[in-house]
Amino acid sequence: MNNECEIVRDLLPSYIDKLCSKSSENFVSTHLEYCTECKSFYNQMLLELNMEDEIEIMERQQVIQPFQKVSALLKRQKLIEKALKWVVIFSLIMTIILSTLATSNAIQLNKEQMHQSFIEQEQEEIMSTAFQNLNQNGLESLEDVSLNYSRQIKYLAVFEKNSVSIDKEISKEPTVLYPLPYKDANIVYENGEIITNTITPNEYDIGTMVMEKGNYIIQFEYQDHYLGQVERAFQAKHYAKSLLEIWLPSAITLILTTILLIIWLSVVKSIRRSEGLIE
Repeated sequence: MNNECEIVRDLLPSYIDKLCSKSSENFVSTHLEYCTECKSFYNQMLLELNMEDEIEIMERQQVIQPFQKVSALLKRQKLIEKALKWVVIFSLIMTIILSTLATSNAIQLNKEQMHQSFIEQEQEEIMSTAFQNLNQNGLESLEDVSLNYSRQIKYLAVFEKNSVSIDKEISKEPTVLYPLPYKDANIVYENGEIITNTITPNEYDIGTMVMEKGNYIIQFEYQDHYLGQVERAFQAKHYAKSLLEIWLPSAITLILTTILLIIWLSVVKSIRRSEGLIE
């Protein structure tokens, strides 16, 4: 290897990186055209440099790859977080709506129960007053009861216990019952007047109250205009929802909202951890 080859080989790194002067570049190019040894050395240097570049690229990819995975995970987490946020908002709105409805229904239920209690107390009061007057002053004393409660009741009748035949035992408390035949009554009053003509009973199945005490049965039939109040009390007693039924839907949505909120907060926390890794 002559001196020219040594000079060329010394210049090759700068020549490859295009850092040498124009004259030096021409000199090296001309030399490489006729010197096979230097040309081979040049090609070997290029090969080694390319391999080093590939290794460096691979190393960079290996370093970047975990961050790329974290970045992809972060994107998925943000999509999930966004969806969860809207679900939580929707669930919270539903909870507020259902709770408002439950509050309104609970207030209404309380009103209906108070009305039911009033009607039942009134029934007991009418029966108690009627039996008290009957036992103290006889049949004619029911005239006052008929007059005093004429707004509520239409007919007030007294039967001897053994004079009527019914399929079931009559309660010693005011009870709803299809009217006993008025023709079997000892006496029937309407607005304080004794009724002697034939009476057609009201077919409304909750329009008549019957009660037994001692040897007598007292029956009163409600005025038509008062039946709505009686029906309302009957519905409240037998068909009204309980407080548990009223509050259950809002309680379920509240629990669901709480669970979703906890999940959403955990996702937000995970996103912050992922962002910390990338930074």
